Amino acid sequence: MMELFNNQIYKRGFANTMIENDTFCKIFIDTDEQYEYLYHLINKLVNGNAETRRDIKNETLVLSLVKNDDFDAIQRLDFPDGFLHSRYYLEVEPNGNFEFQRYIMSISLLLESLWTSGLNAVAACDFEELLPRKGGYNYVGD
Repeated sequence: MMELFNNQIYKRGFANTMIENDTFCKIFIDTDEQYEYLYHLINKLVNGNAETRRDIKNETLVLSLVKNDDFDAIQRLDFPDGFLHSRYYLEVEPNGNFEFQRYIMSISLLLESLWTSGLNAVAACDFEELLPRKGGYNYVGD
């Protein structure tokens, strides 16, 4: 995965660059699990330091787990835009100075870990095409 990821980064010319205005990412997570369970799972997956009952930090990421005000039990099942009505979302930003490649890799690993944990997760950001499964939105394979 790392080699494929690095090839995508270099092909698009993002290696060792910082894109200051385009780093915010929102990851929608749809699960029926309780908030506390999800919070502790994410903290474990990113090897984070729980800051508050909402915020998690590691050396690369600052994460905020939020209950989605737009949650809808029926609309969340609609394809492909149902993810917008997921029960939760993560607001993701870089933790201080960073290399863009490292930031993307951290988000990629988080997405893969969420999927491996059996959670539905979709990233919404300006760099979705650099993420595995293109962030999970309407993925049909490469």
